Amino acid sequence: MKKTLIAALVLVSAAQTPACAGEIPELAQAKQCLSCHGVDKDGLAPSFRNIGTKYRRVKQAESIMVETITRGSPLLPDGRHWGAMKMPGAGARVPVSETEARQLVDWILAL
Repeated sequence: MKKTLIAALVLVSAAQTPACAGEIPELAQAKQCLSCHGVDKDGLAPSFRNIGTKYRRVKQAESIMVETITRGSPLLPDGRHWGAMKMPGAGARVPVSETEARQLVDWILAL
């Protein structure tokens, strides 16, 4: 009886959890994010873990990141972006909706 109750509670809590971390990399793969970014290691672009570390300290990080993911990034002198390469604009890559960008941002900031 106890085992059944515990198993049921685990299933209920898992069902109420929004997109789990395992689902987001599939979205990142589908949107070709992993062509430039790694999860833990830098590639052509910084790793998602490094991006999360940087932006967790930035005010309005979510809105900045969503805009960058959906529209691309300018090379900014204020340090909001880094490296010589910028994130291409929406016309140069697979489009990402605002909802998808928010899912990606939530996952990145949680790394």
